[in-house]
Amino acid sequence: MSQPQTPEHRRKSIRITDKLEIPSVDTRKYRVIRLPNQLEVLLVHDADTDMASAAMDVNVGDFSDDSDMPGLAHGVEHLLFMGTEKYPEENAYEQYLASHSGSSNAHTDATSTIHYFTIAAKRVEDATTTDTSPLNGALDRFAQFFISPFFLANTLDRELRAVDSEHNRYLRIDGWRLYQLEKTLSNPKHPYCHFPTGNYKVLKTEPEAKGIDVRQKFMEFHKKHYSANRMKLIVLGRESLDELESWVVDLFSGEENKNLDQNRWEDEVPFKPDDLLTHRLILGFPFIDEELLFESQPSRYISHLIGHEGPGSIMSHIKSRGWASGHYTNVLSIVEVLFEYIALLKESPPASWIFEELQSLAEVEFNSGKKCRRASLLARSPQLRTFNPDGIKEGLACLRPDNFRMTVVSQKMPGSWKSEEKSKKHTQLLRKNRLVELHLPHKNPFIPTNLEIERKEIVEAALEPKLLRNDDKARIWFKKHDTFWAPKANLFVSLRNPLASGTAENTLKARLYVNLVQDALEEYSYDADHLSGIKVTISGYNDKLSVLLEKVVLTMRDLEVKPERFEIIKERAPYHRVDSYTSWLNGEGGYLNIQQFYPQLLRQIHIEDFVHGNLYKEDALKLLPRTQWPISRNLIFPLGANFFYHKILADPEDVNHCIEYLLTVSDISDRPLLAKTQLLDQMTHEPAFDQLRTKEQLGYVIFSGMRGTSTTVGFKFIIQSERNCAYLEARIDSFLAGYRKTLGNMSEVEFENHKTSLINSRLEKLKNLDQETNRFWEHINAESIDFGQGNKDAAQIKALSHDDIVKFYDTFIIPTSPTRSKLAVHLNSQVISLLDLEKSSAKEEISDKVERNGTILFVITDVREFKSKMVVSLGRQAIKHISEFEVQDLGVKNSLIE
Repeated sequence: MSQPQTPEHRRKSIRITDKLEIPSVDTRKYRVIRLPNQLEVLLVHDADTDMASAAMDVNVGDFSDDSDMPGLAHGVEHLLFMGTEKYPEENAYEQYLASHSGSSNAHTDATSTIHYFTIAAKRVEDATTTDTSPLNGALDRFAQFFISPFFLANTLDRELRAVDSEHNRYLRIDGWRLYQLEKTLSNPKHPYCHFPTGNYKVLKTEPEAKGIDVRQKFMEFHKKHYSANRMKLIVLGRESLDELESWVVDLFSGEENKNLDQNRWEDEVPFKPDDLLTHRLILGFPFIDEELLFESQPSRYISHLIGHEGPGSIMSHIKSRGWASGHYTNVLSIVEVLFEYIALLKESPPASWIFEELQSLAEVEFNSGKKCRRASLLARSPQLRTFNPDGIKEGLACLRPDNFRMTVVSQKMPGSWKSEEKSKKHTQLLRKNRLVELHLPHKNPFIPTNLEIERKEIVEAALEPKLLRNDDKARIWFKKHDTFWAPKANLFVSLRNPLASGTAENTLKARLYVNLVQDALEEYSYDADHLSGIKVTISGYNDKLSVLLEKVVLTMRDLEVKPERFEIIKERAPYHRVDSYTSWLNGEGGYLNIQQFYPQLLRQIHIEDFVHGNLYKEDALKLLPRTQWPISRNLIFPLGANFFYHKILADPEDVNHCIEYLLTVSDISDRPLLAKTQLLDQMTHEPAFDQLRTKEQLGYVIFSGMRGTSTTVGFKFIIQSERNCAYLEARIDSFLAGYRKTLGNMSEVEFENHKTSLINSRLEKLKNLDQETNRFWEHINAESIDFGQGNKDAAQIKALSHDDIVKFYDTFIIPTSPTRSKLAVHLNSQVISLLDLEKSSAKEEISDKVERNGTILFVITDVREFKSKMVVSLGRQAIKHISEFEVQDLGVKNSLIE
């Protein structure tokens, strides 16, 4: 597959442009080039970045699958990284990235497959004459996947089982099931009908039964469709554009150019007339091709109006009628309202002021203080440039009663529809008398008019926010922006009240209250982003922040709980996941009358508030006004603890089991042990993934790493798999036992590389205002107020020795250690019968009551009784007294806070 690196390949690339449209705050330099093999490349020089990255869109996806082998493109995505001619080891790429604070991923869509990675960007001043940049090494390995992949035969079965596991995970997600159902019922002559994910049966079992060499099919797909002239590459690094260009020309010119035409599927349409109005409520309309309409994007205008939730909108009307219930009873009435609104749009000439609002928001967002992300560089422009009334009219003309597919999703099926009813319903969807409640939206009050930024020369950015107010009612933290210079601000508010978590019932009531407030705010604040937990989050342009805040606060105070909305919101409560059970076990701690509950909640709160961005301290003090303040605590597991809790999943059709395996280590304030846990996370992340997912194929969802609570730190594994939890636990034990040898034999060079990678990660630079806000808020909300934790962690990690980690591992991690503390939570599928479950290894292990380290297994059957026997931690302690953060004299101006 590879081509020789001839002088022809090393000739100078063609430079297309050095000038791109970029946000006003973006200081990076860009260049677009075309290699001799016609590969187009966008180069990005960012002198300040500490993470480099690259992404390749090969411009082929599941639309190109063979009809007799669905999922082929997705399978190639998985197998592509299984060794190359230059780097034959199957995980050489992932090991290299992991050793330099990096990671990678890929995804397959209908017409594109995107592979990407991030890696530490070595500082130029740190380089020596013999050093090579981590980015250069990653690009070298990355390029080989498109030049000479091996598709290693011994990895084929494992990777196809990973595809199968991914497919089985999607089977439990309604959105994916509906998506595939829609594709199945589409035109079989158009590739939209394909089964994009594939599974083990269609990619391995069935082809091999026909005598097909599956590995050869994957290699043929790569040879047929992967061509340099179709691909687009992005490379971002600290190095100059000239140096990046030199690397790319050298490393990627070997990709073969097959001079393939752009894939088009214009001979058939995805839906034929008979495929459209079927009985199911998601409404999909075949629409105009917008690939060349990127300057006007008519669909954005139309979807903005149809999807609007403010006064006069479709959603506002159906909610007022009590139809937004998720039930099928009023399906046709809702569809009638939709077509009435579409008729209103068709009768109203496209409004330039609506387009200008969208255009203004797009432009402001584009220039709002974030550098272009990899995804936006690969996607079409977010900017709207041209008002295209004819394009809007052409798009609206597609929204007809004879040109849509309807999907009804309900727990109860709506009886039988006779086939002849389908054609009759076309004419029933348009009323003669128009609903007066429907109208175009009013002008958006949240579009900012004042985007001024008072930019000052800052010698050194402030490392922490200041405390403007600290009394028995509220604490208000504030930091004026001094790094990212955007016309934005963020407001985070935590409403603390012990009542909210005093009992399981109160926790549920508080959650429902939050969801009901969010529901009530949808109509007013459709255009603004707010509530999570009992925390208020408001982000946006500082010019309009107070407008939204006032409405949020009034809605929280004056909420009217409507029974029909309560029933709907109650049905949306999230299903308990395995980590929820673990948190519950670690924590201290019919019709629900929310209307009576929430006033009690709001009367006894302490408010903690963080204001960050383009505001002054006087603005911060105005944005929100301690009587009772709950203390967050966690259970302390004794040395040698061996706890086990299990549940049977409620869904009888769910084939997946799930385990969380938690090893508790220490109080989170113990910095040396925290640093050792962080380093263990860094060292084991790639080997654990490689062993448990890539080699053993236990499941698609596999996670390992540090787990922090409000007061403790530990190390955990989470696996979702079709294998039973007892087996999964045994495989985790096996990995941990085996890794002890790897750790003991690790060279000092490899150990120091892991330390450097972790230190780079802990000191990674913030990219925008939102990241800075979130980092400060994390420490405020945790009550540690440890704004310099990253630097302190880095210092602790730097001081660690190889012997320190070996002793740590032998004490807290290895299964044979009598001092390690473990909690295993098993969520078991019903697919195994109760009789089988009783005879399974899980029950046999439980009945033995003894594990290999000699500790007694304690099976948790009564959670309250279990917690009553445990010691509780101290509350989280601040690193210094709160008074040390206070601003003593608010009347004196300070350049860091004004």
